[in-house]
Amino acid sequence: VQESFDGLHSARSGPVGHNQHSQLATNVQGPGTLSFRWKVSSEQDRDPFVLYVNGNEAARISGEVDWTHREVALPAGPHSIVWRYVRDGSGGGGTNAAWLDNVAFHPDDLYEGWKLHAGLAGAEALPEADPSGSGVSNLVRYAFGLPPGSASRPTLGPSVLHGMPGAFI
Repeated sequence: VQESFDGLHSARSGPVGHNQHSQLATNVQGPGTLSFRWKVSSEQDRDPFVLYVNGNEAARISGEVDWTHREVALPAGPHSIVWRYVRDGSGGGGTNAAWLDNVAFHPDDLYEGWKLHAGLAGAEALPEADPSGSGVSNLVRYAFGLPPGSASRPTLGPSVLHGMPGAFI
């Protein structure tokens, strides 16, 4: 059984007996798209692998399901994400396990995601703000992949465009 989609690593449910479950949870700030790959080897229609968003079931698989890509659009606001593999009280099937791989959250507004990840809020989160006092705005820091609040300033070095030294892109 291939236990990761890309041959590297994946999360696998813990060992679960009858009437038990194993879960993995996280929180994200929408709007954006949650994407992941999942698979399950379980008793068909009895031992599901379920995705919950804010406590509501958003998707489920059961039986022998190989790696499947899934995307879920999330509206603005905070979201609790839970993947839960559940075994019921009857028999069993397959290896009684579930796997999760390539989990990613893609914010609709990338700057919004950058400032939230950086912990910026209020006036300090505005694109034109310079919370570090370095003379470099948040928007410039975001564009050059710099962390907010650092004293470093972005620099542009010479590049080569069609063999012309010193041209800038």
